[in-house]
Amino acid sequence: MLKSSQAEIEQAKAQAGLNGEVDTTAVMKAKYDVAVAKLDAGKSEVVSRIEGAEANLKVADAEQALHQAEAQLKSDAAVDQATVQDKKNASRKAEFDAQRAETALTAMTLRAPSAGTVSLLTVWHNNGEGPFKAGERAWPGTPIAEIPDIASMRIVARVDETERGRLALAQPVTLQLDAVADRQFTGKIERIGTIATSDFSAGWPIPRNFDLEFSIDQQDPRLKPGMTVQITVIVDRVPDAIAIPSQASFLKSGQTVAYVWNGSAFQERPIQVGRRSRDRILISSGLKPGDLVALQDPSGKE
Repeated sequence: MLKSSQAEIEQAKAQAGLNGEVDTTAVMKAKYDVAVAKLDAGKSEVVSRIEGAEANLKVADAEQALHQAEAQLKSDAAVDQATVQDKKNASRKAEFDAQRAETALTAMTLRAPSAGTVSLLTVWHNNGEGPFKAGERAWPGTPIAEIPDIASMRIVARVDETERGRLALAQPVTLQLDAVADRQFTGKIERIGTIATSDFSAGWPIPRNFDLEFSIDQQDPRLKPGMTVQITVIVDRVPDAIAIPSQASFLKSGQTVAYVWNGSAFQERPIQVGRRSRDRILISSGLKPGDLVALQDPSGKE
């Protein structure tokens, strides 16, 4: 746009020069015609009156044509000057637009304040939730990406409302990251949500969970945002305890039983449940260390 405006200015200047030359030539010709007409009129003393009168009329006509040519020259000069000025104004506007566009492009370039890994943020847009992709339109103030500080990374999780009362701030936890299988981390509970929210991704019935946030005591260059982690919160310690998975217990005839492998088959055995969590059961009696239990009912009936 800017180069086009500058080209139009040069074209307008060239056209103005051409118009000026044409009008100047017309003025010079008109002056010449006036001079010739006056010369012919000067012969009126030796010619007839009629011819003298005709010569005087030619002088008047030539002078009128001269006035018109001079007026045309002045008018065209004013029009050409206005045209060139309009082109200059358009050029200045194009230059301003180019500078503004360059400033906007410069503002769109961000430099990282520190070294790190860029993490794309999940944002609700285009009737869906996810990070922005190249070519998608964002609105002012939209968070697009971030560079996490590895030294201050936190783990976010959720806990069922039935377990909320067993947790407390600064409670120690052990952390096992799926991507860092050769090392176990420790940490503590930094924040517990005050209001339970529905977790629609967990299926029916929809559970209500509290948000949790954990800090990590150790640092490791392999830690990256978005990793999954297994979190173990120790709420109590029971010495010499026997625990089995929740799915290894079954309710039969009003009592809780487990199926223990006796070397050739599974044998039904009543058990006493001391404590229960979502996925583990603490056995008070009925099992001994080393017993193998079935995770499914071997009898094939509930």
